[in-house]
Amino acid sequence: MKLVALTLGLTIGLTGCKKDAPAAAPGAASPTPAAAPTAPSGEAEPAGSDSAEPAPAAAPTVVTDTPEVIANLARAVVGAAVEPGARARNVVDGIRARIGRLPGDKPLGREILPPAAAAALALASKEESRPRLTGIEAGALAKAVFDALSIPAETVLVYDGQAGQTSVRRRDVGLLVALPGFAGVVAPGRSAEPLDDPKTSPLTADGLTGLFLGLQALHLAEDRKLDEAMTQVKAAEKLREGDAGLAFLRGQLLSIQGHTDDGLDVMERAVAGAEDAEGRYQLAVAYLQSAEQFSAFKALKRAIALDPKHLRALSALANVELERRQTAAEADQQAIDAELDGIEQAMTAVGADAPGLVELRVQRLRLAGKPDEAEKLAADALGKDSSRAALHLLMADLATAKGMADLAETHLEKAAAADPDDADALIRLA
Repeated sequence: MKLVALTLGLTIGLTGCKKDAPAAAPGAASPTPAAAPTAPSGEAEPAGSDSAEPAPAAAPTVVTDTPEVIANLARAVVGAAVEPGARARNVVDGIRARIGRLPGDKPLGREILPPAAAAALALASKEESRPRLTGIEAGALAKAVFDALSIPAETVLVYDGQAGQTSVRRRDVGLLVALPGFAGVVAPGRSAEPLDDPKTSPLTADGLTGLFLGLQALHLAEDRKLDEAMTQVKAAEKLREGDAGLAFLRGQLLSIQGHTDDGLDVMERAVAGAEDAEGRYQLAVAYLQSAEQFSAFKALKRAIALDPKHLRALSALANVELERRQTAAEADQQAIDAELDGIEQAMTAVGADAPGLVELRVQRLRLAGKPDEAEKLAADALGKDSSRAALHLLMADLATAKGMADLAETHLEKAAAADPDDADALIRLA
């Protein structure tokens, strides 16, 4: 099972924070206001005097003891706004302009970024090379900047629609703002706000530390440091008791370590206690890796019932049905074809370019005995986007069936280059 993950290069602990205190971002200073700037001595110029010169804009006041890199980012994004609501909006917009969002289904491939490290990258970012942060990192960064500027906001945990309750990576740290002209829940790691009916829960300082420990566990798992990852996730659970996402991660680690039944049991209980579509999908993946096809089928159906636009669940269910069809009796194939028609229609409803849709159509053409049509469809899609690893794998299958070993190898190499985290192409090349 692929675990999307990260590593922590800096200590996350929030020294001196009480468990029930509002969360400060890891590495952020306590919000002690700096002294107000002293007005210059001397009499003011008479109104309308020709000799009067416009006073230079005062530098934004930053809380004393704020780490320099966060203070610099705060000054860079807040602008000249005076009203608190306008200042808050400038901060959120400014941070969003300097960072990108790391997709929840992709490995991190780097260390975790506490606020100071994220701020340094944001300050140095350019449009073509913006740092890509998780929703947790982005929210923690924004909270650190809000605190630096003494902009009031409560820290909350934001769940991503039908995902996030059982997926640490698909969560956001959000800010609950109640200022004139700028009010509601803001997730700086997302592009849209205010959020429409967000699912949120309060987030304490210890809770935020627990989320970062969960990200660290994910990264350690990605690096195959499974014992260390388990230690981190257990530490995270002590700070966030009853967190379904952390429990699910512990179940995944147990399964990877060879404790399959125990791992599945932990994951099942985590999803049952905080059900969402992503959790059901991830549980189905675990079932598939344990060769429990029927349990996987039920979990995928439930995921799609919860979120009919969950494309990865739709694609996975399509693959299950395609596999069934290859060995099904002729009398059962018609019913499976009807299921596949429904899946294809659901994916088409998401969009003509929905990920997985062309791959499904190519596979159905192959099963229908139309390899030339399948090859043309795949080739056309690759002409528009050559980075689709799954299509290269299908093209390799089609080339192999024609006895074109060299062409098959070329597509396998392209598949491996397009998705280095998928071992399928590498195994077949070996």
